[in-house]
Formats: sequence, structure tokens, C-alpha cells
Amino acid sequence: AGAEQFPRMASRADTPAVVIGCGEQFAARVAWCVALRMRVEEIGPADAPTYARLTDESGRLSLWLSAELAAAPLALRLRADPLTGGGDRKDEASACSRPPGCSVQFVHDEHA
Repeated sequence: AGAEQFPRMASRADTPAVVIGCGEQFAARVAWCVALRMRVEEIGPADAPTYARLTDESGRLSLWLSAELAAAPLALRLRADPLTGGGDRKDEASACSRPPGCSVQFVHDEHA
């Protein structure tokens, strides 16, 4: 992925990120990640988005999703809420269809 595909990626070199190709599943994968409580930090271009930068609740995980790259598997391992064991996020994520090739595992602090 070149800097032209992700305009601000070069300026955020201090923040490690993983680039995930989404192809035609781009919108579904962004919606699924948001249902898992990931935050959209950047998306563009505004009129027809082809990339999005998302972070987890801690801000330590940064993903760049790209519609211009072929869809690749996306397996997330996220910290479970200590009170719900991830159940609340599982419920929210199940309300949003899991795109093909995507999975999530919730782990407790002692397994993180």
C-alpha cells in the first residue's frame, strides 16, 4: 500500500498499523469493526470511500482497511470486557452480519 492510497499514513509513521485488503467487502467490514466498538479515525475520500483507518478502544491497535486491495482474511483478537466477557460486543457484532473471511475472539486479561 503506497502513501497515495493512504494519504495520512506517512504522517502517522509513529503509529504502527496493519493494512487489510477488503475488496468489495469494504463497507461491510467497516460496519462490522464499528459494531465491535472500533473507532473510525479517518475515512476517505468523502464521496466514495476506499480506505478507512480504525483503532480499538485502547488506541493501541490500528487497522487500515482498503477497498482497492483484494479481500484478505481478518481475524481479530480483542480484550474482553471484565464484566461481560465480551458478551455485549458479541451481541452488537452479531446484529451486524460478519463478512466472509472475518472472525473475532475475545480474551480475558490473563490471556491477552
